[in-house]
Amino acid sequence: MISRDPSFIEKRIQRTAIKIKWLAFLQKFGLLGSITTFLFFLIGLSLHRGLMVRTGPAVGVVVLVILGALATLIIFAIIEASKKVDRTWLARKLEESDEALLDSLNTVVFLQKGGMDPNSKVHWLYPRIVQQASSALKSSQKPVRLPVMGALAQNGIFVALLIGTIYFYHRFDPWEKLNASPVANNSSHDTVDIALPDANSLEQKAEWGEVRFTEPGHDLKVTKVDAVQFQIEAVSNQKLASAEWLTAVNGNAEQTHALPAPTEPKYAAYQPILYVDEYHLNTWDVVTYYARAATESGLSYSSDVYFLEVRPFREDILKMPGGNGGKAYNALSQITDLINRQQNIVRQTYRHIANRIDNAKMETQDREKLASAEADLSDAAKHLYAMMTVKMENAPIGEALDLLVKADASLSLAVGSLTANQMTDALNQEREALRQLIETRKMFQKVVSDHPNDFKDDPADEDSESTSSNPDKKLQEMAEFRNEEKAAQELVKGLIARQKK
Repeated sequence: MISRDPSFIEKRIQRTAIKIKWLAFLQKFGLLGSITTFLFFLIGLSLHRGLMVRTGPAVGVVVLVILGALATLIIFAIIEASKKVDRTWLARKLEESDEALLDSLNTVVFLQKGGMDPNSKVHWLYPRIVQQASSALKSSQKPVRLPVMGALAQNGIFVALLIGTIYFYHRFDPWEKLNASPVANNSSHDTVDIALPDANSLEQKAEWGEVRFTEPGHDLKVTKVDAVQFQIEAVSNQKLASAEWLTAVNGNAEQTHALPAPTEPKYAAYQPILYVDEYHLNTWDVVTYYARAATESGLSYSSDVYFLEVRPFREDILKMPGGNGGKAYNALSQITDLINRQQNIVRQTYRHIANRIDNAKMETQDREKLASAEADLSDAAKHLYAMMTVKMENAPIGEALDLLVKADASLSLAVGSLTANQMTDALNQEREALRQLIETRKMFQKVVSDHPNDFKDDPADEDSESTSSNPDKKLQEMAEFRNEEKAAQELVKGLIARQKK
């Protein structure tokens, strides 16, 4: 048998074999990278959707994926390093890259592989064939055409998946969401922040549940560029079926935002984010929001109602005529106070309807308190109307005053519905009054911005304030104020009567 030639031909064949092995390894590396990256994307998506709520199992899955990928990569490297490449195929690839080789290289490899009779004529031609092939290989400058498309395609897919997964983790930060989840920090599935109610064994059999915003858990004042992350928790002694949270902008129709199905039978935690700019909110807009959950038996539980108010920047307030001490700012503050009081009444009405008080006496007392608070608010609206009419009689605030009158009419209707125990009608009228008060504030702000010169403080008002330290003058001013208030109330009553007509 003819021994293998350790010359330039052999080195060229070995070098080509190494390139082929590297290409095969890179193709397998791209495939493994694509699969691993996709698994990491699925892990992040599970964390973001709340399908994984505990740190331990999540970290365990990540470790298993990493170890599995490393072990597979080592196996691929060993397989490719130990694999033997067909020398005939390598010779054919080298000849395809350069026509000058003709069939000489393939002939050399064939003779090395098969052997021949030493007495054969071909045996004496073998050195010349080797010399011809070596000369052609040394003079050839053309690269060997190797199958690189498979490796490029697999690694291209890997890079695309890697970029997409990195963007997903950067955009949603699922690990931060997992760390913030109270369930992730609990050592037991039975440990929740909401304590079980004190009850005897008979009461424990009755179905109960609770939904609440644990974060932030209070009304908010934000700007138009803020984003607010909530923490919603739901718990029940029965199996939870669904959960959702609802928003309403400026007292208008509610929008429902579905939450993922609870991953645990009797407890669920969510962290939705409210982006102010996505709601296209403007200054002084108010978002009402609350959450509710339902059990498989069909009962539903609601959280308290909260309000998110979009406040102007401080520099916008300072631009108002008279700054934060002028009559325009004072009127705006009083309208805001009416809105805040109405928000609290709406919250208490929601709570009254949700709690379903069985004691008739207590239920009546709560309704009477709500009706009394609404009536006081109606009187405050009338007083504000009188004040604005007197102090801003030359300012173009007619539309704002009309909205204030409509709000007062809705408040009066709500008082009647509360007194008559028509709670659904009362809640709708309260929300309508809230919407009209919000529109009043926005309209007043717009008028002030469009006509700032009409809201400048009069020097006479400043003089009257400087002389108010005299006790006799104070008594006189109080008597005059009572007369003005009485006259204003009569004026408002007349306006309301005309408005109803």
